[in-house]
Amino acid sequence: MNARIPLVWGATDEELRAEYACDQYLPATSKPLFRAVTVEADRAVLFRWLCQLKVSSYSFAFLFGMPTPRQLTPGTDRLERGQRFMDLFDLVDFEDGHHLTLAVSGKGGEAVYGRLAVSYVARDLGDGRSRLVVKTVHEPVNGFQRFLKPFLAWGDLLMMHRQFHNLKRLAEREQGLIPRGR
Repeated sequence: MNARIPLVWGATDEELRAEYACDQYLPATSKPLFRAVTVEADRAVLFRWLCQLKVSSYSFAFLFGMPTPRQLTPGTDRLERGQRFMDLFDLVDFEDGHHLTLAVSGKGGEAVYGRLAVSYVARDLGDGRSRLVVKTVHEPVNGFQRFLKPFLAWGDLLMMHRQFHNLKRLAEREQGLIPRGR
């Protein structure tokens, strides 16, 4: 087993060294989490699916009664700071077509999750392919969160693995590589 798991899954050394917008909102006081996957769709299509995170987590959303649309929702690609994503985060920074940076919002969110910021980055690889790279920085704000932190990386990996699988599949289908019936 890879010794870096659960902190790093799929990310290259170059992606680990890169700068991310989430670092501006929450300095990494402990080891950040990185997740990455190659998507057989161009960056614009992938980014459009990242905008769908406004309406669903695309992970295990059904457990929380959230819809998981399999078609693009009109208007989700119109971005403004402060918009809600996944009913947990606020959009704190973005570069259209390139990245979304989200932070847990409100004292209620911090009480449960601690201070948390995450950047979703769509990188162009050329030839109609892209990379989805996510960096998460987290700072517990109470003793219970500090106690749970070692286990949270595994939970995050499970949730992100499902989210990546869904977003990758939907973006590739949108690109036309996977038949619509699948």
